[in-house]
Amino acid sequence: PPSEEQIRQIRKMRYLFSGHEENWRPLVAPHHTSSFISMVGGGATLKPGEFTRAHEGLLLMDEYLEFDPKVQEALREPLLKGSLSVARASGRAEWPSRFLLVATTNLCPCGLFVPENRSSCTCRLTRRKIYLERLSGPMLDRFEIVAFSNAWYNKKNKVSSHEILERIERARAFSKGSPTHERALRSLEPLAKAYFDNTNYLSPRRREHCLRVALSLADLSQRKRIGLEEIHKALTLSFQSMDALRRS
Repeated sequence: PPSEEQIRQIRKMRYLFSGHEENWRPLVAPHHTSSFISMVGGGATLKPGEFTRAHEGLLLMDEYLEFDPKVQEALREPLLKGSLSVARASGRAEWPSRFLLVATTNLCPCGLFVPENRSSCTCRLTRRKIYLERLSGPMLDRFEIVAFSNAWYNKKNKVSSHEILERIERARAFSKGSPTHERALRSLEPLAKAYFDNTNYLSPRRREHCLRVALSLADLSQRKRIGLEEIHKALTLSFQSMDALRRS
């Protein structure tokens, strides 16, 4: 649930867009054909876009690789700063744009390609390469988790959204806050720390992402310390799948 300050921010932003006040986090799911201005903001009279509409909520970008590359690159600033600066001939503006980004996409034109499991894909290598080149390395590095649906989707093993919410609420109550890099470092068990210190193949940002994911996994299991199990899972979710995508 949002804090009182977050509710004030949500009300302010939602009223700006719709004229109505809301008390819950927004879910914004723009179509992949949305223009750069509609996503980022701008125009003859400066107006915020969908990035700002999603402030303190969830921005869901389905068919992510079909979005304009300029829109994809524009995500880097709000993901880093939580705000967006826009300068146009009509003036300058800075809007709050802090959100959780979830992006889904096919990895090739036929939609069947999965890194390290290419047997189902009917696309030529050149077509697949051209399609994947729409995903820039710097932007990919902003994602904390990269997952391929064939590795976890199972109709026989469904989990309801209600169960997921209960797990999250228990983890939040256990941790009493968001997973931070500093708290993750303090929570490492000695053996897990020694193992993680040897992951010198990770970039500084990827190391931070792995630690935050490991801490989230520990919170979900209601463990006060991060052990080797959490580190191994975090590396799978936050590095190995991304590395497979880069090498594909």
